[in-house]
Amino acid sequence: MEQSYYPTIGVRVLLPSAGEFLKRMTHRPYKGTFDLPAQEPLLEEFGNFSPATLLTDLTTAEYELVNVVSEYWQTGKKHRYAAQFIFSHRNAQVAVLPWFARMRRGLEIELEEILQDAIWRRIRVFSNPIIEDGEEVEKMFAASIILDQRHPFYSYDGEPGIMPIIDETGNKVGGEIAVEAEHLFRFTASTLHFEDAVVGQHNP
Repeated sequence: MEQSYYPTIGVRVLLPSAGEFLKRMTHRPYKGTFDLPAQEPLLEEFGNFSPATLLTDLTTAEYELVNVVSEYWQTGKKHRYAAQFIFSHRNAQVAVLPWFARMRRGLEIELEEILQDAIWRRIRVFSNPIIEDGEEVEKMFAASIILDQRHPFYSYDGEPGIMPIIDETGNKVGGEIAVEAEHLFRFTASTLHFEDAVVGQHNP
């Protein structure tokens, strides 16, 4: 029998900064392997993608945020963050610790801002085996979403964002364009997929 849903979905993001709640979840230095999972690839696309509705999609599909794993590193005076927001389906019945439950809404708000305030030019999805008691659960898999190459719609001084032009393999081909989403990255009907975006509509 094939599984009808992913028990767990992880959303990984690479960020130039972190909000108040995400900083509280940062406990260890970055090791350089956060975005190199040894998993089965399901999807990799380059383009101008908006995951603005992804959190709403997951909530509608009865997923809830159950944990956040965050790492950091520093280059000169600049800090960078890598975070994984872990969602569990209601049927998986994952227990949430009281201290995390108190922080959860703040983390959800920060994730929503991360997803809505920018486009992402590289999206990867991997299938992960489910491990219980050290053994893989047969025919059960989790999903891992990696969002990379983030470009905010507006710069820190409020000016419209610009970004390099890239081809379908992610290589720069010269010139710059305004930061606009061409496709929405959605999770509906238990499926991760793309939809056409409305031109000029930043937050669907």
